[in-house]
Amino acid sequence: PRVGVMEDATDTTPDAHAPEMPTQVMALQPVAVVDHVVSVGTRFMAENVLGEVGGSKRVDEWELTKLLDKVEAGNTQTKHIRTRAGGSAANTARGLSKGFGVRTGLVGAVGDDEW
Repeated sequence: PRVGVMEDATDTTPDAHAPEMPTQVMALQPVAVVDHVVSVGTRFMAENVLGEVGGSKRVDEWELTKLLDKVEAGNTQTKHIRTRAGGSAANTARGLSKGFGVRTGLVGAVGDDEW
């Protein structure tokens, strides 16, 4: 796999007036993991997703495509799907940055799929 580096994993819009601050925490993720995030109702979850509410489940490409198709078909309360770096390292960096204002970065693997 290739390696990608993302400074400030939470905001990709540069602020021309912000002073350059050094990264305080650099997260390392040796595998390419992606999260697809969308708000859905409990009924959609019960009918389409096995597992715990609020949990995490790895799925293959076929199952992911099937779920995203259902979301896009309007079987949910919202259609806005966000795709972002996932996994524990990326999620920790995002939480530190958003919740505590820590300047974070992410070094991780880059996969060869469309995400």
